[in-house]
Amino acid sequence: MISTYNADKPVPGPYNYSKILIKRLRLQGFIVTDYLAQFDVAFRQIGQWLQEGKIKYTQEMVEGLENAPQAILKLFNGDKTGKLIVTISEAPR
Repeated sequence: MISTYNADKPVPGPYNYSKILIKRLRLQGFIVTDYLAQFDVAFRQIGQWLQEGKIKYTQEMVEGLENAPQAILKLFNGDKTGKLIVTISEAPR
């Protein structure tokens, strides 16, 4: 922290490291395969929450493989919310 007090440019690593230290934050990755043993329980619970409306989701459907390049760009420019699905044939809705 001391080495960055007088920095006039962004420093590598986490921004505002002093707050991370003072609040004793912990950063840990989440890999879904670490929890495969609990998949059945989670699947049932999340399904119930979806039915009860406790979890909501959005999806955007783009029709046609010819529109896939423009759809993929939405992943990078923030021009979408929710799940982005490109259909290459008519799918039941």
